[in-house]
Amino acid sequence: MADEGQNDTAQEQATVPDSAPKAATGFTYGKCRTDHKSGEYIRKDYRSTDYMKDEPYASRVKEVLERMGLPYPKDEEIFRGTHHDMLFLDSHGVVIRIGHTDIEDLMNPGILQPLGWIDDKAHPLEEKSELPFTIAVYPGIELYKHYIEDDNRPELVGDLEKLFSETGQGSNDLSGNNTGVIRMLDDSGKEIGLKILLDSDNRYNASWGDKKKEKSSRFAAAKLSGSHKGEAMEVTLGSVFEAAQGVTLYQRAFQLHQPLRNWFWRAFKDEDNPSSAPDIEARTIFWDECAAVTNRPKNIEMHDTATYRMSDGKVVRSQQKKTVEVVLYRPWTGQDEDNVAKVRATLVANNLLKPAIKQMLQGELFTEGGNAVNPVNPEPPHRKHFFASAFRRMFR
Repeated sequence: MADEGQNDTAQEQATVPDSAPKAATGFTYGKCRTDHKSGEYIRKDYRSTDYMKDEPYASRVKEVLERMGLPYPKDEEIFRGTHHDMLFLDSHGVVIRIGHTDIEDLMNPGILQPLGWIDDKAHPLEEKSELPFTIAVYPGIELYKHYIEDDNRPELVGDLEKLFSETGQGSNDLSGNNTGVIRMLDDSGKEIGLKILLDSDNRYNASWGDKKKEKSSRFAAAKLSGSHKGEAMEVTLGSVFEAAQGVTLYQRAFQLHQPLRNWFWRAFKDEDNPSSAPDIEARTIFWDECAAVTNRPKNIEMHDTATYRMSDGKVVRSQQKKTVEVVLYRPWTGQDEDNVAKVRATLVANNLLKPAIKQMLQGELFTEGGNAVNPVNPEPPHRKHFFASAFRRMFR
């Protein structure tokens, strides 16, 4: 059996957006009209700190928003959540989540992962010192409660309770209000809806057992190898959870936002160094791309070359192509034009929605000397190991 190898630097087609499209609009914050809470005030039973007004947090929020290139919101544009404040960026299809969050501990295939984040470990939560103060950017996805209202919805898959039990993740607060759906194609090409936790919280969904330590170790090792945090997250999700039942669809769903993560981390690649400046060009492309794919899917083809050493010592390379449908939604507006089912129906009617998430192994294996390897060779790279390693640098 082949040993798991290292990937060559993958090539990303259309890395620079077509004609460098400008954001459709400037930055516009909106209101969340789909939550059962009004979001107009802090519920003192859960927290007393106002991150937007109380120090030392308020100064840090302003600094990070400026660093991200974002305007400071008006009071009425701030949603006061249970443990976090949130900004709903209508113009770019993302949610800015402000509060104490341990992103590493919440790395799980069944949890929606941020596009990027900036930590402030100097101001952790007093009663939970392991939770740094974090400002994170999350992709907008379809809400579960909207999905089930769609009479033409595809089959729903994904058992979060079972997945979290198997992967050592806390499963409290998995209500319909905290879950979303990512529409994608399964291995047969049939459209499905994958259920995913979109409003995770370390207080309810922390890892248990040795998973927290294992994730932190893999994440740190990946960063030391030269990966940015988006790639390190991909490595962690691919290696720590590769044996979990039904995890392939979740790993594939994670990839649907990976091109955006890459742009974020190209902009903030040295974020752990407080004196570093962001890459303004990459930051601009990140925000422009978010605006361009809000309510309008864009198919991006990726090329990847993975390297393996067979048990007989022969070095083998495998080439594959992957096309992902990158899209962001803003269902929180509560408007018909932002209902995901209606958005997609309109795109189909106008022939603007192309086949999504076509994922395939090209089956072309060759040695370093250029000689083709018989695809029915009894010792090809094991498919599980292929996915675990080949996707790690898919979007570099």
